[in-house]
Amino acid sequence: MDAPASNVHATALVVGEIGLLITGSSGSGKSALALAIIHACSSKGIFSRLVADDRVWITVRAGRVIASTPAPIAGLIEVRGTGIVPLPFIQSAVLHHVLAPISAERVPDETRMTFADGISLPILPLRYGEPAVAIATLAAALDAFGSKQTTNQAFSGSM
Repeated sequence: MDAPASNVHATALVVGEIGLLITGSSGSGKSALALAIIHACSSKGIFSRLVADDRVWITVRAGRVIASTPAPIAGLIEVRGTGIVPLPFIQSAVLHHVLAPISAERVPDETRMTFADGISLPILPLRYGEPAVAIATLAAALDAFGSKQTTNQAFSGSM
C-alpha cells in the first residue's frame, strides 16, 4: 500500500535520471543551488529539470520515494533579490539522493533520510553557499554511489 503524501520544505530536481531533494532551512541556498546545478547541466547539454521549489509533495510508491510539484507553484522558483521566476519543470520524479547543507565546522551525523514505510535515501552533505564546491562535491559523491555517467559528465568542470 502506498503511504500518504507529505508536503516538505525542500527543492527537488532531476539531473539525467537522478532525482535530488535539496533540504535546508529558509534562506540556506536551496533554490540557488538548484539553479546552479540546472545551469551547469544545461551548458553541457545534459537533461535537468526543476520538480518543485520551496514545497515538495513526497510519496512512497512501490518502495520508491517520489517528489511531485504542488500545482500552485508548478514551474516557479524563487531567485533571491529578484523574486519568483518561471523555469521549465517536470511534474514528478523518483528521488535517489538527499542534499543537506553543512557548515565549515560540522558534517551532519545522519547519513540517510527515512521516509514513509522505512524507505531511506543517502544524504550528501554540501556547502550550499559555495556552488562550485557544492557541484564538485556532488559529482564526486554521485560517482562514489555509482550513479549514471551522464550525470557525472554534467558536473565535471562545470564552474
